[in-house]
Amino acid sequence: MFIRRYLIIVVAFLFLIWPISCEKIEEIFVDCNECITYYPPVADVTIRFTINKDNSFVKFKLYRGNLECEDFILEGITYGPEWDLRLDVNQYYTIVAEYLSDGKIINVVDGAELKVKFDKSSCDQDCYFIFGDELDARLKY
Repeated sequence: MFIRRYLIIVVAFLFLIWPISCEKIEEIFVDCNECITYYPPVADVTIRFTINKDNSFVKFKLYRGNLECEDFILEGITYGPEWDLRLDVNQYYTIVAEYLSDGKIINVVDGAELKVKFDKSSCDQDCYFIFGDELDARLKY
């Protein structure tokens, strides 16, 4: 009897968690200070890089879609740890940053879908929120 009751509680908990398991937690809890009252066709994206004694600058390439799609849109060099640019929303973007370490080239790849979500219940007014507006191309070691 105890095992059956325990099993029912576990299954009920899983059914409650399941609808939000595929959503990122940041998309569930919104910050009303970041509310946009109109639909934004573009959004600011921040790309983060590692600048250190071995890499005083970083070469990078930005692609629309996955890297395999080869939809190249931008190439550049940055001398700072962050680079901001404005991109179209509802697109997936991939960044490839090139670093030098011990005479070897290391490519760091990151991707995110820059998307807009509409919310009419979390804040005092109907709002649009932007998600996926950061790409992390930093070295991890």
